Parts: sequence; C-alpha cells; structure tokens
Amino acid sequence: MDEVENKVKVISMVRMIRHELRRDGLNREDGRKKIKKCREQLAELLPRVDSMTF
Repeated sequence: MDEVENKVKVISMVRMIRHELRRDGLNREDGRKKIKKCREQLAELLPRVDSMTF
C-alpha cells in the first residue's frame, strides 16, 4: 500500500508543478514557493518509487 501511495504523491506533485507553471507561477512569489516545496517532496519520493506502473 505504501508503494501505491508514493506513486500517487509523485503524480500529484507533478500535476501541481504543471498547474503553477501554466498559471505563470515562476513570476509570483507564492507560485515559486509552491513549486520549490513540490520539488523538494519529489526529491524525497523518487528514490522510493521504482516505476510508475500500478
């Protein structure tokens, strides 16, 4: 179950980053903070996920 949760979190983080980038998040302080936080969480999650197949 942990593995599936990690995969879902990875997908969620990527979607949030994409959303912020589409909404011009790099040019807003709150957008940059959100992107940075998502990238940090992705860096922690990716070593735990071996593949994205369910």
